[in-house]
Amino acid sequence: MTAEQVDLRKHRGEPELRADELRRRKVHLLETGFPGVWVEKLAQLRPTLYSPHVVDEHIAGLQQRGFRNPRKMIETLPPILGYAFENIDAKLEGLQQRGFRNPTKMV
Repeated sequence: MTAEQVDLRKHRGEPELRADELRRRKVHLLETGFPGVWVEKLAQLRPTLYSPHVVDEHIAGLQQRGFRNPRKMIETLPPILGYAFENIDAKLEGLQQRGFRNPTKMV
């Protein structure tokens, strides 16, 4: 696990480190363009938030797959940050096989 990927479950006994990491994750979400109100709601649903690495990777991955506004997708469906790209790709491919011309637009 790199410095970017801090597992907060391992820092239960170290409140200072945990607080610093949570603050860093919150600042990253705000700097990435997510609204403060949304970040606060996300913190209630997922108290450890998501690591900057995961957020950046999913934004880039969704853009590579043709989604025009991945931040809006994430705001609408935050659990997408936990979805594996293999699963997303399989869903998109399945829609194409069923005759949908532009599954990313449909999604």
